[in-house]
Amino acid sequence: MTGDHLQVDPDAIRLAGRSLHELADDSGTGASVADQLSQDKPMLGGSPPAEAIAARFMRLAGAGGLGGVHQELAGRLGHLGDDLHASVRTYEDHDDSAKRQFGDLA
Repeated sequence: MTGDHLQVDPDAIRLAGRSLHELADDSGTGASVADQLSQDKPMLGGSPPAEAIAARFMRLAGAGGLGGVHQELAGRLGHLGDDLHASVRTYEDHDDSAKRQFGDLA
């Protein structure tokens, strides 16, 4: 990697774009980050060029650059993890309650 530009792995960027599909932006438009990324014109292969996606990430992050994107993703993924953990706890609580109420039939 040189100091002049960022080397980007296109596969990693595409994977990140797919991972972001469900994350809505905070502008109130309801558009997901993936929807915003897809505004860049696709190449013949059907995928936006890695440079365009990286540039889009930079614009989305504003002055924070990729560090801002990482912070935003970490925060959102942390919330998703908390929600998942709470859902598992709720399921386990219901399962325990059903076992107490119905024995091994639950």
